[in-house]
This record gives sequence, C-alpha cells and structure tokens, in this order.
Amino acid sequence: MSDFAVRFSKNVLKIFIPGWVSHDDEMAEFTDVLQKNGADGLRQYHAEHAGFPEWPDSQGISTEMAVAYAGADVIAAYAELGGTFSAEQDQNGYTSAIYAIFAGPEAIAAYAKAGGPFPKLQDNEGMTLGMHVAMRGVAHIRAYTAAGNTFGLEVDKDGMTAGMYAAMRGAEAIEAFSAGGGIFTTQRDKKYHVTAAMFASQQGPDAIKAYAKAGGIFTHQKDVFGNTVVERIPDIKLGSQSAMDSLDALETALISQRNRGIRTRLELFERVTKARRQVLLNNAYKKAAREITTRYNLWEKDEAAIIKILEETIPYRDGVPIVDHKRKPRSSLGYGSLTQE
Repeated sequence: MSDFAVRFSKNVLKIFIPGWVSHDDEMAEFTDVLQKNGADGLRQYHAEHAGFPEWPDSQGISTEMAVAYAGADVIAAYAELGGTFSAEQDQNGYTSAIYAIFAGPEAIAAYAKAGGPFPKLQDNEGMTLGMHVAMRGVAHIRAYTAAGNTFGLEVDKDGMTAGMYAAMRGAEAIEAFSAGGGIFTTQRDKKYHVTAAMFASQQGPDAIKAYAKAGGIFTHQKDVFGNTVVERIPDIKLGSQSAMDSLDALETALISQRNRGIRTRLELFERVTKARRQVLLNNAYKKAAREITTRYNLWEKDEAAIIKILEETIPYRDGVPIVDHKRKPRSSLGYGSLTQE
C-alpha cells in the first residue's frame, strides 16, 4: 500500500470513527510524553490510559523500545508499573536492548536490572548487540559486560567484528573488551581491508600496548592502499613524538610474538625501522626549515614549501639530512635554492 493510500485510509477512519487514533499517532504521542517528561510522564500516561500502547507503529517500534530509548529512569518506572521487555525486533532489526544501548551505559544497567533480555540477534546491517556496544566505547562496554554479557565473533555486512569496533575506540575500550571476554581476530573489513590491529595502531602507543596485552596479533596484512599496521600509525610524516612512541610500542609487541612466523615479524621490523627513519628525517626537515625561515626572515607559512624542497633535494646520511647553513644558498625561489651545491 502506498503512503498516500495509508494516509487516505487513516483520514477516512478518523471521519467515520470518532476518537479513532492510528498506532502511529498513539506511539508518537507516547514517545513525545517520554522525551518531554521522562518517568513522571510515563506514570501519568499509564494512569490516564490505564496502560501503555499495545501495538507498534508502522516502523515496528513498540512501547518497550520507546521506553528503552528514553533512558534509565523511564526504564525503571516502566518495570515498576509491570512493563516487560522482549526480543521483538522493529523494521531495522533493532530490539529494546539495542535502544537501551543507544540511550547510554546507565540505560543498559537499568534495562538489565528490569529483566530485559540481551538476545543474540543481528540487525538488518548484521550488527550484534556487542558491536553496537563496542563502537560506543569503554563506558558502554563495561555496562554491557557488568550485566553478564560477552562478545561473539559475528561479522556484519561491512565485514566488521565487535573487536574491530572496540579497537577503534582506543586503549581503555580495548582493555574493557578483553576483560569482558572479547577476542581480537585478523578479520578484515570489506571496503578498505583494515584489521583490528590496524585500528589499534591508529589510536596511539597506549592502544597498541593494550591490544598486544589482550592477545591481539600484529600481522603483515595490508589494506587496499598497501599499508600494514606500521604505516597506519598516524603522524609519521609529521615526525611527531607520538608516532615514535607508537613505533616503539609496536616493536615491543612484535618481539613478544615469538610464536608467530619469522617472515611476518622480519617484514614488520623492517617497516618499523623505515618508519623510524622517516620520523627522524621529518623532524630534521622541520628543524632545518625553521632555521632557514629564521635566518632569511621568511614567513612561517613558507615552512611547508621549504620542507617539500628539502625532502626532494637534500641528501641524508643515517636517517638525517645533511644541511649546511654556513653557505648562503643562491637565488632560486626569490630567497635562494635550499640544496647543497
């Protein structure tokens, strides 16, 4: 039935049946009361209507889902009034448990206390409760596992696992996920071929250490751009200390993976060494560019252009550019060629 036909039918019913209210209108009113007035609104609605809406709306959203999404206080009040939760799914495949997850860690705890189930179902995108929890970070993960739940190895439509979502959220999320029984695998997502280890390496040295401690393995798998866990470390090209710390943490993790293939470890060690050299180079280039801009009274904005010239033209030895500022460079870009003669 088309949207027009549905609206027409509703209008006809309203004309010929005084007081008739559609399930959509009823649920919209109920949801509005919860959002505006919380637990007090729920109690008042229950008293005025002698109960709660009995039927879901056209999207499959039911009373229990609206309650779960409204937060911890509303969930507790609903349970006090005899309301219950089930594994019923709406048109997106969401259950009341997922709506509680959307509402936050406190709602998860209240939902569990109210006897709400945490079914092992996947929504229309293939996501489990554990995935929805992991992608929201440490507070959600702790609330979820405190309720007695754990994480599976299911894969959603994007090729993602709960472990991959947890790794994206940094060190604390990785630690909480592991403490809750979560396992990290070498699964790669479908679009970019990124693994949980790559996500962890992007989050800095603490995340790398936490991932290794949790039993996560760093492999030589490559994403669609040819990057491994090494090249996924941010700010290598900026020469940051954080990048160097991440490389140190990754090297330590690789040393601890003694039961893994020597070929994988050697390749990654080589990439770590190359990345370290790149960090040192970029630091030296930045220092040289800063000295040049100061010496020749140039604008700070010129540093980026100078660094590019240094990268392309100045030789280096043992990972450090050879720059001689004693000789004034001859004119090239208005303020001299920046290469050695």
